[in-house]
Amino acid sequence: LLYVGMTRAERYLYLTHVRKRYINGARFYMHPSPFLEEIRDELKEVAKRNFKSNSNSNNQLTIF
Repeated sequence: LLYVGMTRAERYLYLTHVRKRYINGARFYMHPSPFLEEIRDELKEVAKRNFKSNSNSNNQLTIF
């Protein structure tokens, strides 16, 4: 599926990863896929975003 997505991207392809994941109440810190290191540097631009979660508000989007 990743290959299909990469070959059909016309202009940009955004690859993301999560830094922290909770599984069954346990916190796990995740690392980017080693696959990303195989992409030539001139083909990629790395952007870091710092998102702050706000547990007091519900930011879930609705589809209806």
